[in-house]
Amino acid sequence: GYTFAGTREPDSLLLIRIDPAGNEQWNKTIEGVFNYVRIFQYTPDGDYLIGSYGSFIKIDPTGKKIFEQTSDGILLKSILQTSDGGYMLEGYKFLSDDCFESNYIVRTDPAGNQLWDMTYEDESNHEPDIHTNIKCVIQASDGGYIIVESVRIFRGLSNTRETYIRMTKLKKESPGPIAKFTYDPRYPGAYELATFDASLSYDADGNITNYHWDFDDGNQVDTIGTVITHPYASSGNYTVILTITDDIGNTDSINKTVTVQKLIPYREEWNMTYHGAWDDNLYAMQQTTDGGYILAGNKDLSSGWSLDENIWIVKTDSMGKEEWNRTFEENLLDTADYILQTEDGGYIIAGNRWISGRYDVLLIKTDTNGTRQWNRSFGDKFSNSVYTLRQAPNGSYIIAGAGTWGEDEDYYRWMIQTDSLGNEQWNRVWSNKLPGSAKTIQQTSDEGYILAGNLDRTETTGFDIWLMKTDLHGNEEWNRTIEGNSSDIVDVIRQTSDGGYILTGTTWPSDGDDFDILVLKTDPHGYEQWNKTFQGTGHDMARDIMQTTDEGYLVTGQTGWWDEHTYKQYNAIHKIWIIKTDTDGNFQWHTSFGDGHDRLTVMRQTSDGGLILAGNKETEIGINKGIDFWLMKLGEKSPQSLEISNQSQVVPAQTTNVPGFEVLFSIGNLLVVSCLVLRMKRK
Repeated sequence: GYTFAGTREPDSLLLIRIDPAGNEQWNKTIEGVFNYVRIFQYTPDGDYLIGSYGSFIKIDPTGKKIFEQTSDGILLKSILQTSDGGYMLEGYKFLSDDCFESNYIVRTDPAGNQLWDMTYEDESNHEPDIHTNIKCVIQASDGGYIIVESVRIFRGLSNTRETYIRMTKLKKESPGPIAKFTYDPRYPGAYELATFDASLSYDADGNITNYHWDFDDGNQVDTIGTVITHPYASSGNYTVILTITDDIGNTDSINKTVTVQKLIPYREEWNMTYHGAWDDNLYAMQQTTDGGYILAGNKDLSSGWSLDENIWIVKTDSMGKEEWNRTFEENLLDTADYILQTEDGGYIIAGNRWISGRYDVLLIKTDTNGTRQWNRSFGDKFSNSVYTLRQAPNGSYIIAGAGTWGEDEDYYRWMIQTDSLGNEQWNRVWSNKLPGSAKTIQQTSDEGYILAGNLDRTETTGFDIWLMKTDLHGNEEWNRTIEGNSSDIVDVIRQTSDGGYILTGTTWPSDGDDFDILVLKTDPHGYEQWNKTFQGTGHDMARDIMQTTDEGYLVTGQTGWWDEHTYKQYNAIHKIWIIKTDTDGNFQWHTSFGDGHDRLTVMRQTSDGGLILAGNKETEIGINKGIDFWLMKLGEKSPQSLEISNQSQVVPAQTTNVPGFEVLFSIGNLLVVSCLVLRMKRK
């Protein structure tokens, strides 16, 4: 028969097996980031190897995945199975959206774990211009490797070109034990047990007889098992060293720096997804009085080909289990941006409705079961975007947002108050020739309102933060513009215990390409007191902030890469990021969650002191393919007593002898037949 491999949109691997007559025997889908299958080959043991952008996979004859290894930004061209059962991978290394660094090889063990890699650099920044391209890698009879390259030389001064073949011989790696370990959690807190796992260590020609751990805090432990737990008594950076010894006395060591934080971060308790249609986009969430959660957003009925969307709300219990959901199908272009539980136990939804070429403000009121009771829309010459919704203590509703007005499309910010039945009582409009928005609003302790948004500095290309304080009836008391050296986008404002305000959002430095998270504190009159910037990996975006019981702040957002092209290259692009600061915005701890496909929209503190995060998850399982609503509960994990011993605890385990051929790569074992420029790094 025959087995086929290919890509199933948007990012899954499709496998099909047919018999000699062409009849399908089975088909399988492997989820993940697979942007073009480049290699599909049969192995001597009857399995299959698959290579693509950043992914190296082995499957058995039934399509079951044996292992999957990912490597950011690597385009595989060929796979060589070596005599010890491991693999030599060859391809290109991805540097940016349109640039590859050629000649990249990776040596792995039989399970696909990387042992070492090498990068051959082109000499293209001076005269002459030299480009190399690996044509093949073969294993020599002595166990070493022969690399065959095509070399092109361009001499610009004489306008001449040369092409020749170059061969490089790498000697066989020396056998011996290889030390490897992982640890969890990634950012442990003081007195929290961290688990250290050396099960990836192995010895090709014998057994590992001893694991020696040095935790850099005065504790050293020898074990014959691979797993050990260890707490640290104080915060700081610790260099953990693992030294392994095999049965003939050979040793190998590896070290990693472990950052221990002052406090123990939140830990995941559960997470759930909810599937409505093709793409479901969550925009709002709130914990309800019964301990459950209400979610609101839109479900796309069109598989992404048109704008057919309905408002969709989902009610869950306290463990995230769905209790009911409701779809509002009156208008295919209605959107839900906010949802709140009302004083009568029902729900109020705020969003937009597309009418005659403009967006009107839409309010929908439901009962406790999500059944519509009434709806209202507001609009005239405006094209509106709703940014926030609040219910006042008297039962009225406050909606705020931004939009354009009239034929000249002047920019404005607006605020509407209705009674408890959605009938408009008053509205306020603040116009400005500069583009701007009122993106967040909160009622203040004096029963007035604080609005925050942005003004677009079109002359200098950037955004300033804009604040406005009003009284109970929306009459302006003061407004402030906070200028910076970069583009600062505010997403959330909260009043603090001292009467001032804390804001979070995103800042884009004028001299950089990556977004960072911004936290800014003002006094009660809107004057800046301090601001802090937090840099993660790539583009960092804030989603929410709250003040904690110790007068510090908890910021949630996302960190990672968001560019669509890059998203297709990397696995785990963006992760949820939680940052804890003290009262002055100084960093205390941080942690991250997610598999790279979670998109955070909103955070709230729960009644039990934990956190609830809501947003979207990209799903590629069965019939539920697309984007789903997503909910994650985090629990607050209190530090253990300070009298706890910080001694390590060995987790019982048998001595491990992992099969495979060990590699210890060194410059002294490299014999270069022809001169070449290379960069080597050992992993």
